[in-house]
Amino acid sequence: MNIGYISLHRKIQDCFLWYSDEPFDRRSAWIDLLLLVNHEEKEIVFDGNKIVVSKGQKITSIRFLADRWHWSTTKVRKYLELLKSENMIKIESDNKKTLLTVVNYEFYQNTKHTENTQKTHRNDTENTQKTHRKHAENTQKNTNNNDNNVNNENNDNKKNKESLDDLIEQNFEALWKLYPRKEGKSAVSKKAKKEIYKVGYDKMAKCIELFITDMKEQNRDLQYYPQGSTFFNTKYKDYIEKLEEKEKQEIKQEVKQNYNDNSTEDDRELTDEEWDKMLDELSPIDWGN
Repeated sequence: MNIGYISLHRKIQDCFLWYSDEPFDRRSAWIDLLLLVNHEEKEIVFDGNKIVVSKGQKITSIRFLADRWHWSTTKVRKYLELLKSENMIKIESDNKKTLLTVVNYEFYQNTKHTENTQKTHRNDTENTQKTHRKHAENTQKNTNNNDNNVNNENNDNKKNKESLDDLIEQNFEALWKLYPRKEGKSAVSKKAKKEIYKVGYDKMAKCIELFITDMKEQNRDLQYYPQGSTFFNTKYKDYIEKLEEKEKQEIKQEVKQNYNDNSTEDDRELTDEEWDKMLDELSPIDWGN
């Protein structure tokens, strides 16, 4: 039985070994999850609403993890379900995000033990300085009380903004990896990154796939693709419209197929014009949006 633990700093993720082109194995993916989740509770703004992400939790997406680990989305889902079945994580998903919770996070990251160890090393120095510090603190106490109230409020606002900025940047970095002509990255504006974040990772990934298909059908060489900055600042909007139209046509085809599969010999076959008119009159709810 293994006992004890080591402290593993998140800076390990800056190492070239961590971000290689090789796929993660299951052990590396588990360590990566431990590094990704919050080490303290944070309040963030997501989809226009404030939500609390607790210690040991992470808001992410299947696509983000697939790109990060160089896995297929199917493999990521199966792996997360395996961890869930072993009671290692909990999963809460909707159509916009996946919330992962590491079960018994304190077992892997015993922050109290670390704090106690650090406190022991500080005791001697703190005891020596205690008398001088107390005198200085009492002198400044009345002034600092007012300043601290303002600073605490500013710090809370700063943390919320930093958390949202981190999510926006992570989303953009993951999408940048998917785009073939990686030029002009620094020219992508913060405003564009925020708009891309609102669109959502999955939808943007489909837009990039549609764009690549479009370029191949036009027999364009990579050097003639729009630079990444051009695509992410403005060009992607054209492909959002194309994607929505493509999905609408696919749903039309599915509805027509279901009708034909369930129709009887007595049912009259509708003309293409009649189909288009009927389907165009469906509400957004009927489309399943």
